[in-house]
Amino acid sequence: MGGCSFYVYNIAYLSLDCNSLFCLFMCLALFFYETGYISTLHEMKAFFTMVRELFPEIDTLIRSERHDADRETAERLIKKGKMTLEDIAECVPSLSFDELRELEAEVMQLA
Repeated sequence: MGGCSFYVYNIAYLSLDCNSLFCLFMCLALFFYETGYISTLHEMKAFFTMVRELFPEIDTLIRSERHDADRETAERLIKKGKMTLEDIAECVPSLSFDELRELEAEVMQLA
């Protein structure tokens, strides 16, 4: 995995937006896997840990994408109307109960 860090540290000098950086690192991870630089799941996790520590904006992007996906899941569950907010909160723990209430109000307003 030592050769990987050379590429990661040099990418820091490129002036790329967050989405481009994320795509570049995904391609780089695939390249490292295909060429044998990274051969185990542990090495892949170490690679992405290094990337997320060096580029906090990528970590923020990943968290934002997860949050958006969790909101969409909660919205679908609310629309179905078969679960209480308490049950949905257990299924989607990343959203606060207040956020679920706000989302429920938005969904009911659109219905």
